[in-house]
Amino acid sequence: MDSQEDLAFLIRILTFGVTFRMPRTESASFNEPFGRYLSIEETAESIRILQNSRVELHSQLSMRHQDFGGAISAVDQYLPYIYQITNSIIKATEDGGTVPLDKTLIFKWTSGLANGTEWVEDQALMFDMAMTIGTKIIALSNLASLTAPEFSPAIAMLKEGAGLLDYLSKENLPDRYRLLECNSAMAEGFSIYFLFRAQLMAIAKAASGPSPKYSLLTKLCLGANGMLKQSIDIMRSRASAKYAQLNADLLKSWALQTYLVQGLAYYFWAQGAYAETKVGEAVAAMRKAKAFIQQRRNITDVGFPELEGQLSSLSQDVASMRAHFDKLEALYNKDNNSVYFMRVPSSDELELPGGVVMMQATPFAPPDMPLLSFTFPAQPSKTATPTTAQEIGWDCKSCTFKNDENSANCTVCNASRS
Repeated sequence: MDSQEDLAFLIRILTFGVTFRMPRTESASFNEPFGRYLSIEETAESIRILQNSRVELHSQLSMRHQDFGGAISAVDQYLPYIYQITNSIIKATEDGGTVPLDKTLIFKWTSGLANGTEWVEDQALMFDMAMTIGTKIIALSNLASLTAPEFSPAIAMLKEGAGLLDYLSKENLPDRYRLLECNSAMAEGFSIYFLFRAQLMAIAKAASGPSPKYSLLTKLCLGANGMLKQSIDIMRSRASAKYAQLNADLLKSWALQTYLVQGLAYYFWAQGAYAETKVGEAVAAMRKAKAFIQQRRNITDVGFPELEGQLSSLSQDVASMRAHFDKLEALYNKDNNSVYFMRVPSSDELELPGGVVMMQATPFAPPDMPLLSFTFPAQPSKTATPTTAQEIGWDCKSCTFKNDENSANCTVCNASRS
């Protein structure tokens, strides 16, 4: 490679990430449903903070021009208190008590990952919690794209997002939530995809350094190739209907990145071979590398998809990349034909090393907050007017929480009434 400046196009391609639309939510009230408990001082204070932070989250996600850092901050303020009230209700019911509400909780959200903007409504606290976590995940992804080429903070954001996704994938969220952020298979697949993106940034950092280690770069590219394949396979095989709803630009970016990492594996391998005067192998590897980054004729061909939508921003960089590959192949051919006269093997004869995965998710630890009391007073607040159905209610068989008589699923644990 000639210089770091020459590689600017490659850095931009490697650090590219689709910008997602942020999820949207409607306002939600906790003061009315928990009105009877507002005379308990500590509980009232937590509910006040819970309500105010939920208002701030709604405000952030309603902005015309999204502030990804602001959205992350709003989630970080809200999440501890939604966890606190959920865990407090679960503990109270485990101890044989009940936590009747004065009014049904309602949460409404749209997905940031899907093409459409369908609103989904649910009463469960876990639905709101899951979508709140999903909001932070999407904001981290978008912010990482803007942060690169400051590689270390961008990688840290993606690893944090991967940890949040891994957590959601193990929560066994019910199908009725419907939104992509709440599907366990999609969360598992995206967790691997976030680590794949982090590994691409590590490749960009290593490639732009003063003394690139071509063997390691080849291994990292091959490892990244396996990561992306695993990510897509999980979503396609276990959540095919959800996969079909994904942002179209994201699907096109995966088509490009699939062949990008394979092409780069041979590109770095060629440079390592040339440095060791294995010029015939260098020629063969560059020919193979070029095949992966050419424009494909149809979706079954090897090569990059058409650069449209968000991918259009890479048009000039991809052109520069192809010109760079042409230049290297011509150089290697010239040297081999005039100096070294080595046999050029077929691409099948090239023995590339095994792939290496160097990225691990940053584990998510749910907030540790003190439990709230719901034991006094027993009577509803004056501002709340519980319906007869809410006063009668039904006890969840799984967690014993007393639910609204008209509710089909438990507000806390999502279990079906039947």
